[in-house]
Formats: sequence, structure tokens, C-alpha cells
Amino acid sequence: MVNPEIAESLPVKNILPAISQALAKEGCAVVQAPPGAGKTTLVPLSIQSIIAGRVILVEPRRLAAKAAASRMAALSRTTLGKEIGYQVRFDFCFGKETRLLAVTPGVLLNQMAAQPELPGVGAIILDEFHERGLENDLILGLVELVRKTLRPDLKILVMSATLNAQAVSQYLNNCPILISQGRVFPVEVNYQPRSFNKEISSALKELFPSVAGKSVGDVLVFLPGMGEILKAKSALANYQPDWEIHILHGDLSLEAQEKAICHGKKRKIILSTNVAESSVTVQGVSTVIDSGLARQSRQDTNLGLNHLELVPISKASADQRTGRAGREGPGFCYRLWSEAEHKNKEDFDRPEVARVNLAEGVLRLFALGESNLDSFPWFEKPPQGSLSLAIGQLEKLGAIKEGRITDLGSRMTGIPAHPRLARLLISGLENGCLPRACMAAALLSERSPFDRGMNARKNSKPVPGDSDLLEQVEVLEQFEATGRVADSIGNVLAPDRARSLLRIRDQFLRCFPGAKSPPMQDSHEGFLKTVLAGFPDRVAARRGAGNPRGLMVGCRGVQLSSQSVVQNSPLFICLDVEAGGIESKVWMASSVQRDWLNPAHLGETRELELDDKTGKIMVWRRLRYMDLLLEEKPAHLSPEDKPEEILFHKAKEKLLDYLPATETEGGQFLQRLRYLKQACPELGLPEPDPNWLEVPLRWVCQGKKSLGEIREGDWSGMLARALNHEQRRIVEKEAPSAFTMPKGRRAAVVYPKGGRPEISARIQDFFGLRETPRIALGKVAILLKLLAPNFRPQQVTDDLAGFWKNSYHLVRKDLRGRYPKHAWPENPLEFDGGKTGPEAKKQNRPK
Repeated sequence: MVNPEIAESLPVKNILPAISQALAKEGCAVVQAPPGAGKTTLVPLSIQSIIAGRVILVEPRRLAAKAAASRMAALSRTTLGKEIGYQVRFDFCFGKETRLLAVTPGVLLNQMAAQPELPGVGAIILDEFHERGLENDLILGLVELVRKTLRPDLKILVMSATLNAQAVSQYLNNCPILISQGRVFPVEVNYQPRSFNKEISSALKELFPSVAGKSVGDVLVFLPGMGEILKAKSALANYQPDWEIHILHGDLSLEAQEKAICHGKKRKIILSTNVAESSVTVQGVSTVIDSGLARQSRQDTNLGLNHLELVPISKASADQRTGRAGREGPGFCYRLWSEAEHKNKEDFDRPEVARVNLAEGVLRLFALGESNLDSFPWFEKPPQGSLSLAIGQLEKLGAIKEGRITDLGSRMTGIPAHPRLARLLISGLENGCLPRACMAAALLSERSPFDRGMNARKNSKPVPGDSDLLEQVEVLEQFEATGRVADSIGNVLAPDRARSLLRIRDQFLRCFPGAKSPPMQDSHEGFLKTVLAGFPDRVAARRGAGNPRGLMVGCRGVQLSSQSVVQNSPLFICLDVEAGGIESKVWMASSVQRDWLNPAHLGETRELELDDKTGKIMVWRRLRYMDLLLEEKPAHLSPEDKPEEILFHKAKEKLLDYLPATETEGGQFLQRLRYLKQACPELGLPEPDPNWLEVPLRWVCQGKKSLGEIREGDWSGMLARALNHEQRRIVEKEAPSAFTMPKGRRAAVVYPKGGRPEISARIQDFFGLRETPRIALGKVAILLKLLAPNFRPQQVTDDLAGFWKNSYHLVRKDLRGRYPKHAWPENPLEFDGGKTGPEAKKQNRPK
């Protein structure tokens, strides 16, 4: 039974009857209640009486789940672990008689994978749903599927302080929205903007004296992570005689957690991550100092993994944090940003489904038979690109194949870890190094126990080795055996974090009860192979011997840290990667040998490329691991190779460079077509633009081996081939390539760029021709260049009749004396051009 005095003091008590009624009638409801209303504890306790079966309260964090269970047990005056318990990763306290169980989302998802119908469970409560963790989104969708197919009697309650309640209600078939007033006292908000280059710890140290003097209760400081917390603790160390300084984060034991959140003998400074933002009630707080920052998991699309990114919090998070100062009385909140900055903040945080790597969530869905991700009832569907990336990663890990989960994938879902780490652990078992694999998984899944850039090693060159991860595993093994926190090369451990990692290693080991690893002759090699199994798509090839730079699968440039021991291996795995601009920094690497690579991911290809310098086609035989080039050798061009396509696409990029020269036969055909198209559009000829020219270009490329051969190809024939029969007839008639002169000689008609068509011939060739020849349906007179016997122009005209009448006698007078052997008749129109010698001289005599 709940302590009646405490229950009466919690504002949420006013909507408890409505919650019970909604669950009984509709089977679902949305509860919106501000911090301090009592929803996390009183609502689960109150609905037990109407629920047939266990009530599962889902909290977003381990600390919150344990705190909620402990608080509910205290309120109901029962022993934790009996009627009320908790279960989080690697820790539990409950029994068969437990009716109310607080869990983290992963725990419930594992239970649903084993028993999708959730036998014995009567209700699911999703608390703090506004945080929109990926696993909570999956639970909401899966529970709705179960309710609609297997368990219509299953109840679901969604709760939050800051929530778009209407959207959730619509998703749950327009279920009731129940709103509780809070027990929040007024909080005075002060903006104390921190300059960009000032560390949070320095700003906190300057601000704290005035804060301490103004308030009477404890001070809760929100910081983005443990690094900032430790710096803040050091900055405030002078206050320690009069104040207790506590750290609050997700990995605390229940005992340490109780000391941080409960009343103490002295005033307290609680340095917390965002775990204190919701669910966990920190007693005695009257002042909040908010850094305005948090570390959120974000997807790096270039690398295909999640990384923690320092980001500004949303307005909703800021309000949540502010409310912590007003739960027991009037309070103060100091925000380390300006009021203008606050106005520009996002209203809510982006949900994880829109910003994280989805591999773990997708694998959970496949394990539950939900392989059609498009038909899954997402509360908010993820970006298609993120889903495709997740599926690709799982395929490379061997977890799914051809749209189905594999036996290996099923084994991976039974391990409470990211699919990469689950694959690593299974491989560790197979390679005879399970304990070390468990230690490696602990290191990779948690915050590093080593202070990067703060140890002695940064000033010394590391001894070459095979794996930075193995080096850290060995340091932890040494710590466990001897208690030493540093080794000979400067790796320095934080003892508390090291002990936490050892506990996590042991928990991973317990995932393999009774398992015996096969004996290995070289456990060192087995460990390196195990790392590869978990990170097959993170292999990089060094750009040269001793070069710290390399190229990773996915064509991402990387650079090894100068402190990495992996200095010689041509291939290495990028484990701890910090995304950068041109190149990503690799802080932790592990060596790989080529013959360890999965043959399924190896492929040899024969590829044709164009040498930009010579313009010739080169043939290469290339060996790739996924898309990472491992080896290439030149080969000879064979009849089966078809370089035409490469030449075509390259020439198409700069088509003008590869069209035939204007003076060539092909160039002239193109000019004839262009001129006629412009002069006579009514003829309906095609426009010889780049699009039309692609067809003859492709034909010209047939059989060619270099770009240089293209311009010299049969352009005339291919251009003519691109026209139909009637179009070719029109071109030949209306834009002829040659003209038959009176004496029978064929004179070329030249079509220059930007000018008129012209004929160049000796004056004698024109004898007997009365009018200027015309083309293009008679619209255009050809420009005639009349040449002397020495082939130098004597007259240029497009009016031949006018030349004979007005100019010929002058030209005849000038030239007949200089070239007496040539005919110069007085009447060129009646001249028989066939006469030569004495007869020609006779015709030259004046009458």
C-alpha cells in the first residue's frame, strides 16, 4: 500500500481515477505531467489493482529505472526485489512475485524477441517518452502490433512532462490525453552568457560565489559529460569544506546514487549529466546552473556509426532542467547562455530515429520477423537512407542475408550489445579469446578509462605493435592482476572507470554460460581476427609504407594518430574515429592481414580506364575488399574488352575537342548540315547540337583505342548514317559538297565556320557559266573566288554575271600578257574551253 501522506502530496493523484478508467475502457492513454507531479512512481503503483499481470515501467536510463524502483518500493513500504523490482543491463533485482518491474528499453525488447506476445504482462508504461529514444519508438510500434494481433488485452500508457501529446494520441487511435498539474514552485531564471572561448568550469567558478550566497538549498549543475564534470569538480574544490560535491551519472551504483540525490548533512553541489533532467528526483535542490549543452548520439553518415556530439539543448530540455529548482520551494536557475540564444533554440530535441545509426534497432525488428521495414508501424519513420545504411552494415556483419535474419544474427540479438560488439563476442568465442573479447567489448561500449591526450604517452613515440585495443585490454588485465594504473608506455587508467569496465566484461562473459573456447595456437592472432569480425567495414589500406594516412572502406580518408602503435601494418581497422574535414582521425586501430579477410567480400575485376596524359585506354586487374582497393596490375587490351564506352563518355564531356576539323570531309559534312538547317529551317533537318551528335560520336568510337583516334574517325560516314535517306538527299542537293564546272571539272564547295559557302577555281574554269550558282533552295549565292593561273585570287564575287559584264575585260587585259599560254577570250560565255596552244593564242588576239 502506498504511503497515504506522500500520495496525497503528489499532484498526479487527481488524474489517477481517469487513468484507470481510460486503461479499462480504451486500453491506452497518454499522461502529460510536469516534473514533481509524481507520475513516475504513483501512476505505476496505482494501476496495479486494475491490471491482470505484471506492470512494466520503461525508463530511458539505468539510473532512472533503479531509482524509480527504489522510490516505489519505499512509497509502498515493501522490500526492493519483492513485489517491486528492476532489471537493467547487467543488473537486476526482482523475483517471480514481482508485480511492478522497472526496466530499460533494451531489456523489454529482448523479452519481446524471446516472447513476442509478452505472456504474464498486463501493461507497458513508457515514461519520459519525449526523449524519443530509438528503442522506445520500437517498443511503441511493437506493442501496437501485439495489441492488434496477439494481445488486444495488453494495456499501454505513454507518459512525459514535455510531450506532443496530440501526436501520440492520434497514433494510439485517438486515445484519451490526461493532463496533471505540477507541484512546481516559481523559479527565477537568470541568463549568464558564457563567452565562446571560456570553459564551462571557469564560468562556473566565477558564478558560484553569488549563487551560493543567494540560495539556501543544494545546487544542481547540468554538464554535458564526465570530462566537464571532473573539470568542474576541480574548479569548485575550494568549496568542499563547507559543501559536499557529488557526481551524478548513469553508471552509479544504487548506494552512490542515493548519496547524490538524497538530503545530506551539508549543502551539496551535484554535478550531473542529463540523467537528472527527468525521472530522477534530486532532493533539496533550490538552484540549477545549466551549461545548456548535452552530448547526443548522432549518426556519422560518412563512417556509418554513431558518435557522441556536443550540441545545444532544446527549449524543452531547458525547461525540464529549470523545473528541478522548483520542486520543493521557490528557486533559481542560471543559464550559461543569452536570452537571444534561447529564442533561437529548437523547441524539442530531434528524435533518435532521425539522427542515429539504426543497425541495432533494425536487427531487433528482423529478429521479431519484421523484415519489411516500410510496413512497420513507425511512430515517426526514419530516413530511408539511414535504414539502407543499417541493413548494409548488418549484411556485412553476416546478421542478415537476402532479407532474412541469419542464425548468426539470431545469436547476436541474444547479446545485450550493439551488433558490432555482439559479432565480436561470438567471434572471440570461436577464436579462443572470449575473455579478451569481452574486455574489448566493454572498452568499446563504454567511455574510455584512459584520458586521451592527458597521459605521459603523448610526449613519447609508442613502440610499434599490432593493436591499440589489445594494448588497452592488456593494461586492464594488468590492473586487475596487480592494481597498477599505468604501464611502461604511459597508458594511465582511472581506477573507478577501470573497475566498472571489469564488471561489464564479467557481464559479457555471463552471456556465454558454460561456453568453452576452442584452443588456439596464437591467441594474439585470434584476438586480431576477432576485432575484424566486429568491424569488417572499417578496414583501411595504408597509402604507403610508414605513411600514417590511409583510405577506409567507403572511400573515406583517414589518418592514424601519432600515438597509435599500429605503425607498420599495410591494412588496419579504424576503431575509434573522430570525423574531420578531408580526413578522419583514427585514435584506435588494429592490424589486419589480407588472408584474414572474408572471401565473400573480396572481388577481382578487370577495368578499363582512360589515361588522361596519353588519352589511351589502359586495362587494370584490380582486387578489392568491399570497395577498398587492395591491389592493381596492368593488363593487355583484349578483343573482349570494349573501350568504346569509356571513350564515348570521355569525349562527350568535351565534345567540341573531338569533332572533326572543319577542313576535313567530316567537318565539312557537319558544316553543310548546320548551314542548311539555319538557312532553310522549313526543310525539317535535325539540329546538329550535342545531344544529336551523341549518336554519330558513339559510332565513331567503335574500334578505337584512344581519344586521338576519335577526331580522325569516319565522321562523314557516321554523320550521314545518322540522317535518314530523304534527309541525306536534301543535304546533297541543297548543300552540295562540290559543283560541276562548264568544262566538267568538280570544284569543291567549302563551308567555312561563320561565313558563306564558297568555290575557289581558276577564271578559265568559270568560262561558259553565266550566273552564280545558288544553294539552299536558291536562297544563297555561293561566294566565288576567281583565281589567276598562279592560283591567287583576282576577284571575289557573288555576282558572276556582273563580273563578266563589268570587270572581266580589265582582268583579261592585266593577265593575258602575263599568262599568254592560257586562254583569255573576249567573250568568255561562248568560249570553248577545250582549245589550247595556237588556237588559244588566236582567240587571245584582239579583234
